[in-house]
Amino acid sequence: LQRQKVRISRSRILESAMKVMELYGSSPSVLEVEYFEEVGTGLGPTLEFYSTVSKEFSKKKLKIWREHDHSSAAEFAFGKRGLFPAPMSEDQASQEPGKKQLNLFKILGKFVARSMLDSRIIDISFNPAFFRIADTLSSVAPSLGTVKAVDEDLAKSLFMLKQFVKAKDAIKHDKTLTSHQMAQAMENIQVDGVRVEDLSLDFTLPGYPAIELIHDGSNVPLTIENVDQYVDSVIDMTLGSGVRRQVDAFRAGFSQVFPFSALRAFTPNELVMLFGQAEEDGSIETLMDSI
Repeated sequence: LQRQKVRISRSRILESAMKVMELYGSSPSVLEVEYFEEVGTGLGPTLEFYSTVSKEFSKKKLKIWREHDHSSAAEFAFGKRGLFPAPMSEDQASQEPGKKQLNLFKILGKFVARSMLDSRIIDISFNPAFFRIADTLSSVAPSLGTVKAVDEDLAKSLFMLKQFVKAKDAIKHDKTLTSHQMAQAMENIQVDGVRVEDLSLDFTLPGYPAIELIHDGSNVPLTIENVDQYVDSVIDMTLGSGVRRQVDAFRAGFSQVFPFSALRAFTPNELVMLFGQAEEDGSIETLMDSI
C-alpha cells in the first residue's frame, strides 16, 4: 500500500485535520501523521491523531451536537444515548455559522470513513438514531419513540401534549355533540388539571428559542386548536427537516472516501460500537494481561 505522510500542528489540530481530510481524505494511500517539531513518526502519532481529533469533534464549542448537560463547565457535548446533531432552521443553514457547521459534518463523515479504510480506532459516541436517519432506504417516519431515544425530557413533554391531541380527537369524533357543545368541551380539556394554554408555550423549538416552527412562531401561542400541529412540528424539527442537512453533509463527506451504502452491512447499534461507544473491559485481570 502507498503511504501518504502528513505533518500537522498540534496546537491547531482540528483545523489541521480538516485540511488533511480535504486534501488527502479521498486518496487511496494510507495516511500517516507526524507533528511539527516532534520526532515521532509511524503508527503511534497516527493513532494519537485519530484519537485526539475524535475528541475535538465532540467538543461543545463547535455547537454541532444536541445538548443535554447545560453546565458550562463541561468541555465535551454529552448525550445520554450518544451524540445527535443539534437542530438547524433553514435561515441558520444559509448563514455563515450554519455553513461552517455543515462543513464540519462533511469533514466528520470523511474522517470516519478514512478511519475505517485505514483500520484506525476513533472514539466518537454517536446516537444510533443518527445512522437510522442517515439510511435513506429506511422509510421509518420520525416518531415520538425516536425522539425519546434522542432527548428523553423533550419526549416526556410531547407525550403529555399528545394527551391533549387524543382528547381533542375524541370530542371531534363524538357525533352526539352540537357544534356549540363541541367548542365548549374543547375549551374544557385538561390533562393532570392543566389546560394547554396554561403551559404558555409558543411555536418555537423547546430548548432552541431561535428556531421558529412556523412563520413568526415566537408570536403564535400554543392553544388546543393547534396543539397537534405543534407536536408534529417539534418532532419534524428534531428528527426530520431540522437535522436532514447535517446528516446529508455527513453522508456526502463519507461517500467521498467510499460509498455510504456499504455501511448497510451493519445495524445502527453496531456502527455506534464501531465508532467508539462500546463497553470496554477494564478489569484488573485484563489490564494485568495487557501490560
